[in-house]
Amino acid sequence: MNISFLNQLGQKIKDRRAVLSRSDVGLSEFEYKLGLTQQEVAVLSGVSTRWLAQLEQGILKSGHLEYLSSVLQVLNLPPEEQHQMLRMAGWVPENLNELTQQ
Repeated sequence: MNISFLNQLGQKIKDRRAVLSRSDVGLSEFEYKLGLTQQEVAVLSGVSTRWLAQLEQGILKSGHLEYLSSVLQVLNLPPEEQHQMLRMAGWVPENLNELTQQ
């Protein structure tokens, strides 16, 4: 995978996490603050906080595209942007139905 892309992907995830509020992802807001913690995104995505931290540092191991997909969904990125990022990370849909089901 392209290191430049991975660094951009990690920065995009950090930036997106910073502008979402808890209510944007279905969590209750006990106090209003902009930005989600790594732990909140990790729990909602079903990944470990360590894995998410590595992703934000530009580290993505092959075979972890389903984890990336979960994170992108939790961050409420538009489907077209999610698909583009997944394809750049190495995902190849088996058929066109996969593209329309997500």
